[in-house]
Amino acid sequence: MATIKDVASDAGVAVGTVSKVLNGHYVSPENKRKVEESIERLGYQMNYYARGLKTSYTYTVAVIIPDILNPFFARLVCAAEQELYKSGYRMFLCQSQSDPEKDSYYLRLARQNKVDGIMGIIFNETELSLAGDIPVVMIDRHLQHKVCCVSSDNFHGGELAAKRLIDGGCQKLLFIRSGSHLSSETLKRGEGFASMCREKKTAYEMLDSGYDTGAIDDGTIPNAWGSSAMDDEGTPTARNVLIENGVLKSYLVDRLNGRKMGAAITGSSRRQDYRFAPTSRMTNTCIAPGKSTPEEIIAATEYGLYARQMGGGSVDPATGSFNFAVLEGYMIRNGKIAEPVRGATLIGKGPEVLWDIDMVGNNPKRAQGMCGSKSGSIPTDV
Repeated sequence: MATIKDVASDAGVAVGTVSKVLNGHYVSPENKRKVEESIERLGYQMNYYARGLKTSYTYTVAVIIPDILNPFFARLVCAAEQELYKSGYRMFLCQSQSDPEKDSYYLRLARQNKVDGIMGIIFNETELSLAGDIPVVMIDRHLQHKVCCVSSDNFHGGELAAKRLIDGGCQKLLFIRSGSHLSSETLKRGEGFASMCREKKTAYEMLDSGYDTGAIDDGTIPNAWGSSAMDDEGTPTARNVLIENGVLKSYLVDRLNGRKMGAAITGSSRRQDYRFAPTSRMTNTCIAPGKSTPEEIIAATEYGLYARQMGGGSVDPATGSFNFAVLEGYMIRNGKIAEPVRGATLIGKGPEVLWDIDMVGNNPKRAQGMCGSKSGSIPTDV
């Protein structure tokens, strides 16, 4: 295999001259011609990884996405590759399948290969530390405020969808959604859809393809982490029923989006501190109590996992994919708690898991944690 020294010897120029040609720097037209002819004659191929060790640049960007078959991600990857190619960069494509372990693997692999940047969707904020000092750009995911995020105009997207149907002569519209109900950029699609229907005075319904129980966000619970007398815009907090019997009833609405939607604000505007602009966020969010006792739920489970104590985790609002650590867990066999389990992680997709809920306990308990988004990290109960 020809080396840069071989090219220099064949062209009758210095190694530095060949290096300048390869890196796009100016050399005389005559020397450039000689070098290019020698490269062609010898079949010289640049070793990008060796070059990266010397220059600290490999002209490679890692792209981490959950699913390459998803039309949204497929178009995103296609557009990103075209722009990277125009700028002289190569793409290192990774598919995580919403698996935090694969996130960690690909982040380590990207760092080992000395990529110049990372873009995509990563499910756990703590995993980003594996990237080291490599620049990261997230897609529709607000994590650390130091990480850049590119978001779609989801509110306007919802408006466009409703307007297209209205312009086509539809007189009563139905918006069907699934996925996480936590505050996120993607929830604004439904807000924009409803706003356009109100503006055009068109009848509409919002249907959530979730479970037959309810979801509640309550900022008035005494002594809860997410509770306060008023939100960060001075609006009194409230108990907001988000889902009732599987039907989406309301959103968490701040002043800005309330004006856009023509909807009442819900006392849900929050931020970490004055460095952030407030936006609609969760306070204390939970599934409404069911009718089953814990003993009944265990007895009705032939084979499963009893997660007695949960740890940290994350949810991707775009797809509903989640992962949460189990700090203390036990196997359930034939309706009885059996041997303990170590190192378990709950992984799945909210829209799919919610359909499989057949029993909800009558003994609700809350746990405390921090929720991160574009308005910073805020305390919550779940």
